[in-house]
Amino acid sequence: MKVLEVNNIGKSYKLGYNKGLVQTLFGRKSRDQFWALKDVSFSLNQGEVLGILGRNGAGKSTLLKIISKITKQTEGTIKIKGRTASLLEVGTGFNPELSGRDNIFLNGTILGMTRREIVSHFDEIVEFSGLQKFLDTPVKRYSSGMRVRLGFAVAAHLQTEILIVDEVLAVGDFEFQARCLNKMDEVSNQGRTIIFVSHHTESMLRLCSRGIILSSGKLVFDGKIEQAVSNYLGIDSDSITSLNLSNRSGSGEIQFKSIFFSIVNSNNPYWKTGADCLVRVNIESVNNSDRGKEYYVSLVIKDSLGKRICSLSSVFLNKKFKVSENSIVLEWEVNKLGLSAGKYIISAFIFEKPGAQLPIDVLEDCCAVDVYEGDYYGSNIVQSKGTDVLYLPFDIRQIQ
Repeated sequence: MKVLEVNNIGKSYKLGYNKGLVQTLFGRKSRDQFWALKDVSFSLNQGEVLGILGRNGAGKSTLLKIISKITKQTEGTIKIKGRTASLLEVGTGFNPELSGRDNIFLNGTILGMTRREIVSHFDEIVEFSGLQKFLDTPVKRYSSGMRVRLGFAVAAHLQTEILIVDEVLAVGDFEFQARCLNKMDEVSNQGRTIIFVSHHTESMLRLCSRGIILSSGKLVFDGKIEQAVSNYLGIDSDSITSLNLSNRSGSGEIQFKSIFFSIVNSNNPYWKTGADCLVRVNIESVNNSDRGKEYYVSLVIKDSLGKRICSLSSVFLNKKFKVSENSIVLEWEVNKLGLSAGKYIISAFIFEKPGAQLPIDVLEDCCAVDVYEGDYYGSNIVQSKGTDVLYLPFDIRQIQ
């Protein structure tokens, strides 16, 4: 069942000075028309989770405000079945002079809830927000993070058919962001529809099944979230497999042709903390003299400052590989990746024996891989980029 239909939505604004004294005195021309959205159409089924991607100024917030009925479109039609809860800006719908307790009832009423409905969910809202001690404090004394906690708690726990969440989650701390994502998972499993806007593509991939991309106010992509993220990041097969050859050395009988990074059972071209990850390397023969020879292959991982972190070398596994055809493809599988979020630089090596003075092929700093935040320890706490570089498996137990 369709719960949202957006048909040829457009929203225009006037740019420049208002017609008045300044224009009269100085001869300012009439204001230009700017289309924040133009001819945007899509629909959503009940229980669908949609991610909206786009650069700053693409029209994402304008679209959400139209769906939320905060502003009215200039042209086109929109049909909504059921009630909508929106968390678009920090403190939206709150009265700063009222307490957190009073604002729960005020915000719930604005969302169309009856007092009985609000009361039935009141304890869950307070517990999720973690603001029990501050419930009777005026909201004007809340930090931006506290207002986000309260706003999300209200929007997520009241029984609306559509939940709209904008980038405001970026204001919260990492622990609360993880709780919000878990809650949105729960909400979607209850058959409610979610529209999610974020620049954090890893959250998009975790939560959404479908994605649309806005660019300069127009819808330029609508499809699976994995493809939407790839398009948004400007990723294609050429950009992933192309190598920087400026630092190549070695005797050159065989050479690296391409390197591709992904997550197991996914074509997403990046790695994720805690996930099983792959790196696929294509090696080609330059001449036929190397046929039948065996080689070691190593990948060295450095941080963004060039500091060596670790190696994935076939020497460690006592494995050598024979080039029997024009090319071979090798695949590494890294179980439960322990790297923290960030960008890592890769160097690649082919050699006949450890310590060889003349390697076969060396590519220093030939490509990079992005590692996204993930739950390495399975604790529902996402390990974010910070002071740690590596995560190690461990347990803690009391022995006395």
